[in-house]
Amino acid sequence: MPVVSRVEGDKVIITLSVSFKFSDHEAFRKAALGHPPGTKFEIDFGDIEQIDSASIGMLLLLRTAAGEAESDISLTNCRPNVLKLFRMCKFGDIFHLS
Repeated sequence: MPVVSRVEGDKVIITLSVSFKFSDHEAFRKAALGHPPGTKFEIDFGDIEQIDSASIGMLLLLRTAAGEAESDISLTNCRPNVLKLFRMCKFGDIFHLS
């Protein structure tokens, strides 16, 4: 399964595996959306080699659902090529990157 989520206290941890592309949209929406305002999110990219533009859109939708500027979303365990893309997109300004 490419998207697995679990709740730890006030944080939702979403682990992505295999891929993160348009075909994962529905599974990501189910895991990420519908949580109360103030929920913290950690998205684990440890197994992701590449992402596509739909993935960027899904992360932006999560940010909107989580409260825009008040959101607390960490994109963790990013491989160098994914981290480079996030930095090129200025995601460090709106997400916590590691």
